[in-house]
Amino acid sequence: MALTTLAQAHRLSGETDKALRYAERAVAASDNLHGTQARSDALAEYARLSQVPRRKSGAGHRWVAGPTTVEPSHLSPSPGLLPRASFLPLATSCRTDVEKTWAKRGRVHPAVATFVQATPVPPRHAGTVRINGEQLDGVSATTLWTLRNRAVEARRPDAVLDDLWAVRLYEAISYDYERFGAPSQTHPLRALALDRAITGYLATHPKATVIALGEGLQTTYWRLANPTVDWLSVDLAAVVRLREALLPAEPRVTTLAMSALDRAWLDHVDPANGVFISAEGLFMYLDRTEVLSLIADCAERFPGGQLFFDSLPKWFSERTLRGYRLTDRYTAPPMPFSLTVSEAARLPRELPAVAGVRELPLPYGRGVWKSRSFRAVMNLPVVRDRRPMLTLLSFARPGVRDRGLVD
Repeated sequence: MALTTLAQAHRLSGETDKALRYAERAVAASDNLHGTQARSDALAEYARLSQVPRRKSGAGHRWVAGPTTVEPSHLSPSPGLLPRASFLPLATSCRTDVEKTWAKRGRVHPAVATFVQATPVPPRHAGTVRINGEQLDGVSATTLWTLRNRAVEARRPDAVLDDLWAVRLYEAISYDYERFGAPSQTHPLRALALDRAITGYLATHPKATVIALGEGLQTTYWRLANPTVDWLSVDLAAVVRLREALLPAEPRVTTLAMSALDRAWLDHVDPANGVFISAEGLFMYLDRTEVLSLIADCAERFPGGQLFFDSLPKWFSERTLRGYRLTDRYTAPPMPFSLTVSEAARLPRELPAVAGVRELPLPYGRGVWKSRSFRAVMNLPVVRDRRPMLTLLSFARPGVRDRGLVD
């Protein structure tokens, strides 16, 4: 389950409080899955966290007396290691009635206690691998550019994006990240906008399938922490191999090694419960005819669905075609596709199966990205067609039309 995976990741990074919160949610979410691997994994992770000694109280948790620091011996496996009772958290935020009753008694649920006794604590950062990122080139290498920017942002104490898996991948992949120049907030803010768009769609379509085209090393699935969503990841074979080597396998995530332009992936999706498609950081690398054709096919196949993508203005696209050097060591790949706000507003007239189009605002960040004055200038008629944009398309349903930007 995604919640268990998040708990594991936070534990290995030393963020015990966050890990425990995710572990408790995993146990609660698997309450009706007794006897399954998901239930076992959730209980086992909660048990491991129960062995980490803490003294301070946290939101939703009460800790009995214990050492105030974690010695290295508590993070390494030891034959016959059993937890002391004083180390066990009394989880008052457990969601099941039985677990709440045991918590009120000042004791841990027996099922959890059993796993505590049976499961040694793994060494910190166990299984960490280092992979050479030079195996990616061309457009595929740009996933390392966006990964670096998300990871650097997530490491900040004032981060606008909580992306633990981006940090872990960034640290696991050996690469000359400095060739991309100074980190930018644009990629983490774009990721945050996507998170919000998906969350909004799932609020009205809780059983929908999310499709990530050209997903690269995006970690959206784990940021959303929704273990019930079906997820389809589509990317080229070299990127898929890297994802499979570094990211945990999830039962509801299906990965296809193919181009987003290969329509075969369409046959792997059941549109009955809704479909949300992400083309984050993808369309600008394709030709205009390819993009419009793909949008039209998606709209026809998935009525009532939505599509998120980002685009560049024409002047910047032309600059990349001449060779856009980020630094003296890196030239960005050509980005032939461009789309302005005015052009996006005309898409429903050009593509009949597209019901509506909306521009999504970039979430607020720091510095200029927090300035309301800057946003006001960027939305002036003489400026708005010369800046990048985030677009959310709605696909037509019979008798429904969401006009959005349509004039």
